[in-house]
Amino acid sequence: MEKIVLPVIIVLQLYLPVYGIHLQNVSHVSHCEVLQNQKPVSDYLKDYLSYSFRASPILNNSKCEQDINLILREFKKYNLWAMKMIDASAKLPSGILSGNLNQYGDFDECMSVNGEHHQINSKYCLATIDIKPSNDDQTTDNIRIIDDYIHSHRLLTNELFDQGHRVPKMETFNWGLCIPSSCSNKDVENIAENILKRISYTEPFRFNVTVNDDVCYVAEEKKEMAVASLIVKVLFTSLLVLTLLEFIIDVEKVKLGNSNVNKIIKCFSIKKNWEILTNTKPVNDDLQCLHGARFLNAVGLLLSHKQMAMLFIPTFNRTTLGKSFSKLWTMLGRSAILYTDSFIMISGILVSYSFIKDLDKTKKLNFKEKLINRIVRFLPNLVGIILFCTFIMEDMSTGPMWGLVVSKYSNLCKKYMWRNFLFVHNYFGFENMCLTHTHQLGIDMQLFIISPVFIYLLWKWPKLGTSILLLSSALSTWLRYVVTKRENISTLIYYGISVEKLWKTANLSYILPTHRLTVYLLGILMGYYLRRKGRNLKFNRLQSIIGWFLGTSAGVIAMFGFYKAAYKEYTYNPIDSAIYNAFAPILWSGFLGWGILACLNDSGELTVILLTSFALTLLIDIPFQNIRKTLVNSRKTVEKKVIMKKKNDADDFEDDYSKDHHKTRRRKIVQTHGM
Repeated sequence: MEKIVLPVIIVLQLYLPVYGIHLQNVSHVSHCEVLQNQKPVSDYLKDYLSYSFRASPILNNSKCEQDINLILREFKKYNLWAMKMIDASAKLPSGILSGNLNQYGDFDECMSVNGEHHQINSKYCLATIDIKPSNDDQTTDNIRIIDDYIHSHRLLTNELFDQGHRVPKMETFNWGLCIPSSCSNKDVENIAENILKRISYTEPFRFNVTVNDDVCYVAEEKKEMAVASLIVKVLFTSLLVLTLLEFIIDVEKVKLGNSNVNKIIKCFSIKKNWEILTNTKPVNDDLQCLHGARFLNAVGLLLSHKQMAMLFIPTFNRTTLGKSFSKLWTMLGRSAILYTDSFIMISGILVSYSFIKDLDKTKKLNFKEKLINRIVRFLPNLVGIILFCTFIMEDMSTGPMWGLVVSKYSNLCKKYMWRNFLFVHNYFGFENMCLTHTHQLGIDMQLFIISPVFIYLLWKWPKLGTSILLLSSALSTWLRYVVTKRENISTLIYYGISVEKLWKTANLSYILPTHRLTVYLLGILMGYYLRRKGRNLKFNRLQSIIGWFLGTSAGVIAMFGFYKAAYKEYTYNPIDSAIYNAFAPILWSGFLGWGILACLNDSGELTVILLTSFALTLLIDIPFQNIRKTLVNSRKTVEKKVIMKKKNDADDFEDDYSKDHHKTRRRKIVQTHGM
């Protein structure tokens, strides 16, 4: 008789929590009762599962109720499929005070119940749960401390219905439930709330639950392939076939004729395209130091995005993770907007540097040719990555959060990809944007379109043009300050910032060209200065020391000046945030501008070596731009896939440096885009 005691205790502890049986509800199952009654384990489970999972009071769906009762009956018979459905659902874990409340259950086990030997198909839903003290006025200090630990010190805050496809929701939790496919999302919400009421240890907390269609999956549910999806898959398959065909031709050394068809096939040569892409020989009039500057900022941006992506992962000790982010070094990621400012400034430098040269030679801007060239370089890669993420990646896998992070973007892109193709997607809201990390392409294109006005004024009337540029920069700075202060937003990701504020900041400042205009115009000024005399300057040792001191100081202040925001004790101050958003981009531009100027004039050997090294040139050089843009756009795609199985693209904004280089690049682009 004693042999039955241990199995009862173990099984009750393993299985009952998922269906809402708190151990206090089974306290009457004493050793003596077990020994006296000698009831089978299944009887205890049946009794308590029925008590907790009672369908009648909480469900309005008779089919769902019938299927749940069937699961309970088959569970009593030890039928494997019923055991799987109960086993696959999330259970109350240990480590709650460590933030371990994200419990996804076993997605694959749930999906394996497909109705092959019975009448029930399983349905996996990821319920989002919000836990808050019941009455804030009567909340004791102890409850506040417990609440703070449960929510991992609120590294990021959010409300229940905030969107979480781009920014992780750290204040709500996800529980995976395996239920019959006949149950609606509302039924799942009711079941989850019933479970939570029964496992609640303390009265001071209240629970709210929501279940979205994006995170519900039905076993063996087959979707019909849309015509658009079929066309895209045929297109990508054709590209792969042509690439493979040309590879075989290269290996077998087959000679092709000069027909148009053969010329198209030759464009897919891996060998020839690789030689073009890896050609690091500098072109005439190349600002080679910019390659290293772009690379270093791309790395900073990548690490910042990875830092954010990591927070999607359901870590066991999330409270410890929250503490680890309360450190000074996290300012390197919290100030990620500065890395995007670098790309905008570099874009302004190159556009100005190229246009001024054309004006000096021909007295014309040649804007149409440059615009077409830019569209040819940007659009094919953008179209390719959007089509891939929209129609192909969605079907590559599945998982608990696949619908939230991958399918969500796919659905948004199906509706709104045309905005990206027109480079106007940054005007329609960050939360409804197809592939949010492509927003900088829109900003850069819009700034490029207005750049000829400023550049021509600067070339024709240098003093007047400089005054207008500085005045426009000042107006953009003033705009950032006023909007940030008035709307209580923050481009600095301080400790405890809310998801809502991040969306609001993006929509009202971060993705608007009027707010990013300052650094672009400073880049135009620097490009003009470099074209006129900046490359012929020679700094003596004292000038170099002063320049590096001032430039480095500006960069450190921009990056770490508001270091208090990195700590969990920080309280948001709109004036601090407004000052940061207004002046940090200017200080960072000063740091970047001096570094480039010093490198071009050999003032600082280490900087010259770093920014012009072969490795960085290989990664960032002009011929490598197409593959790099594709890789950087794909970065977010890869991050999503990694997260499911468990900013901003660092675009090149470079312009061509001469008409001869224009022609060379167009030939290379035609070949490269064949890949």
